[in-house]
Parts: sequence; C-alpha cells; structure tokens
Amino acid sequence: ACSSGAEPVTGTDAHEVAKTLEYTQLSDSNIRTFWSRLQDYNMALAIGDMTKADAHYKALSQSAIRYRVALDDAQFDPDSAYRRGIANAMLGFTGDPAVVPGLLAVATNPEERDDVRSRAVYGLFVMGARVNESEQRSSVSSALKTMMLPSEPSAAIRLNAVNAYGAMYNRGMGDSTEPLRSVLNDDPSDDVRRQAIVVLGDVAETSTVVDIVEIGLKDEEPRIRAASAQALGKIRSPLSLEALRRTISEDDSGVVRAEAVYAVSGQTGVADDAIVVNLILNGIRDIDDGVREASARAASRIGTQDAIVPLLPLTQDVSTNVRVSAITALGEITPKERESDIMPVVNSLNDGDVYVVRAAQRTLQKVTGENLGVSSRSWTTYYEDKYPKLTGKEYDGPLPPVGDSNTNRNGATNRNFNRTPRTTNRTTRNNSR
Repeated sequence: ACSSGAEPVTGTDAHEVAKTLEYTQLSDSNIRTFWSRLQDYNMALAIGDMTKADAHYKALSQSAIRYRVALDDAQFDPDSAYRRGIANAMLGFTGDPAVVPGLLAVATNPEERDDVRSRAVYGLFVMGARVNESEQRSSVSSALKTMMLPSEPSAAIRLNAVNAYGAMYNRGMGDSTEPLRSVLNDDPSDDVRRQAIVVLGDVAETSTVVDIVEIGLKDEEPRIRAASAQALGKIRSPLSLEALRRTISEDDSGVVRAEAVYAVSGQTGVADDAIVVNLILNGIRDIDDGVREASARAASRIGTQDAIVPLLPLTQDVSTNVRVSAITALGEITPKERESDIMPVVNSLNDGDVYVVRAAQRTLQKVTGENLGVSSRSWTTYYEDKYPKLTGKEYDGPLPPVGDSNTNRNGATNRNFNRTPRTTNRTTRNNSR
C-alpha cells in the first residue's frame, strides 16, 4: 500500500525512478569508473588519437550530465579529497557555465589540497570556450594568470592553468599571449614550458613566433624543441618557415627534425612552395627513421607528385613504420596516369609485415582502380600486360638509409652534420634544476 494515496510505481516507471535515484549518489565504483575514463581520455589526447579522445569525451560528458546532482554534492565532500577531486574534474564535462563558480572557488581555495585544486582547474580546461559564457569569465582569466606564475608551487596546477587559459583564449575578449610567453621563459618545469608552447601553437598568433624560435627552439631539452617545431607548423609565417628550415638542417635530434619536417608541410603558400617541397624531399633521405616517416606523411599532406620517385626507396626501408608511411603516401599523391611509376609497390605485397602488405594493396587499388587483392602475381601480370616495357624490371634505384647514424646499408655516408651549439638566453635555468 502507498500511504500517500498515490498509485504505486511499477514496471518501467519503477525502473526509471530507481535509475533517477541512483544518479543522485556516487558509489565508490562510480568514482573508480570516472577515474579510469579520465585517464583513458587524457592518454588519447597525449598521443594525439582524436578519434578515441572524442569517444571518451562523449562518454564522460554523458556520465557528468547524468550524475550532475551527485557530482555537485561530491564537489565539496568534507570526508574524501579523492571524491572531491574526481567530482571537480567531471563537472567540467557537463559543459554547463553554471559550474564555473564552483570550480573557480575550489581552484582558488588556499585551504584545499593541491591535487583537488588541480582537478578543479582541469575542469575549467575541459569547459573550454564555454567558460566565456559565465559571468565569472573575467575572474577565471585573472585566477588562471596567477596560477601560471612560478610562485604557484604546484607544477600540476600551473600546467592545467596553461591548458585552461588556452582553451578559453579569446583575443576579442581581451586575452593576451603574454602570460603564456612568460611561462615559456620563466617556468622551472620542462613539462609546463612544453605545454605553454603547445598552447601557443594552438592560439597561432604570429606575434609569438619570435619567442618560440628564440627560446623554445634553443632549449636544451629535445621535447621542448620538438614542441616548438610543431607549434611553428601551425603559425603560418615566413619566420616560422625559416626557423623550421634551420631546424631540419641543424638540429641533432631526430625527434626534433621529424617534428620540423612534418610541421613545414603546414607552411605551403607562405613563400615559394619549392622550399617546402625540397625540405620534405631532403627529409626522405635522413638517417633517422622517424624523420623519414614524417617526411612521407608530409609529402602526403601537401600532395606533391615530386615525391613519388624519391619515396620509392622507402618502400624497402628497414623500418616497418617508414615502409607503411611511404606506401600510404604513394597512394595519396600518385595520379592514375602515373600508376606505372609505383610498380615497385607490387614487391611490398611479399613483405613479411601484414601492415605493409595491406598498405601496398590499398595503394595499388586506389591508384589503378583495380581490385586484385594481395597477390603479387596478379598485380605483376596487370603491369606486364599494360606496360610491356616494364616487364621483368624491378626498382633498382638507391636503397634507403639504414643502419647506424652515419652509414646506409651500402656503407656510404648519408649525412654530415655541420651543427653549431645551441644557445639560450635563459642562463639561470640549469642552476634551478
């Protein structure tokens, strides 16, 4: 019996009521699930897998909206810092400007634990441009600038503040890149400085190029130089192009050169495109397999047919990643009328790696319009019948550079580095580490 006189809730309605009540509470299992999903989302962002990141974001957003009441309660839970931290991070995924005041209150509370404050700042980062719809937008901007200063002892808070400031950045609303440039110059943490460079690249204002070049590209840490090259690829200007050219030619880190050679593919139309093409073609011959792979992807990105013949040696590269990237690029840049040029790709159908074989099959099918599967005999017959002059011929050009850093598989020297020592105007940094 129902003492209120209302009809008892049964069937589907009872299920919905039970689910509604469930969403007003956060069990330990819920918290663990949220934490696991947050880690998966952050990992996808870190490796640049935006397909996975988008999927994780959607799942987190759905959970945050569904458990909104419970998250609001847990945000200030006096008994569990862990629950407070997760709740603050999750509230950002609601996308509701109404959560901004609470996140700001936690982020700026000097009595709160640093890890909880950091997750509140992370929540503001996840909110992104929606923060600009909040009445406390100005207060958030001011607070983030303060949290980016070296006087903030928590590197995690400084890093999340950099991300949050970049996510809400709006030049039309009075935002400036100066706080981010200050982080690049002054922060004692490599990770925080690197993230400031990443955000400057996303903001993509030409006024920041000089700082990225003079500070970021001259840093002793390769990860920071690599991030600087990546950022310059997003800021289209002659200064960016020239800085990337020097980096490709002079930097002694393959990781940095790889980022630079791919980044230069974003500079087409800035000057003579022949400069961009030549830098990419030179990268194809680099001793570092990461640079060769990046060069293949860069050639594909700009769609230059000048790279067709230079890419052919990479179909025999010692690195599987290079072979796959080169074969894939050939499929993107080779027109039907030049299908005979990529006959050597038929040999890749006999490669011992399944990814190489699949890439070769896709490229041959895409360029020729034929679907002959992965049989090298079938593809050889196709080319022999259509191009009799190629019968019996295989690629006999130069082999790709492999082996140690100085010689290729023929024993010839591949690259002589004439490098000048990097300098930095941040001479006091080493003393602080």
